[in-house]
Amino acid sequence: MDPRSFALRLRLHKMEDAGVHGVLLLHELLLKQGHKNLELVQGFLTVAGETCWHVWLRDDEIIDLGRILAELKDPEFKKCVFKYSLEEPEGYTRDKEDVNQKIWDTRESKDFWKTVPKKFQTFRSKCHSLVHV
Repeated sequence: MDPRSFALRLRLHKMEDAGVHGVLLLHELLLKQGHKNLELVQGFLTVAGETCWHVWLRDDEIIDLGRILAELKDPEFKKCVFKYSLEEPEGYTRDKEDVNQKIWDTRESKDFWKTVPKKFQTFRSKCHSLVHV
């Protein structure tokens, strides 16, 4: 399943707000398909002067599920300049209560997928059944 198809599937199931869960699942699916050099990356994204903590995938290029979803929702996003950085920008203040960062921090826990909402667990099972190696 390619990233755009995955994003369309998220939209179809009304799960565009999957956040970090969506990126982690896409990573799983692409690895299952044989993408050997794919890595999960956390860093910072700046768009239109606004910076936020962000998660994306990287192999030969950046695969940003959030960007794909935004462009599907509003094609004008294709005109935006997206700047990815691994270094925290000067003056940036992290939100210590950011739910997505907390999800990211627990992603390697043995029971991680058991803690996600049931709707997403079901979606994950369906996606895995569609991916053939």
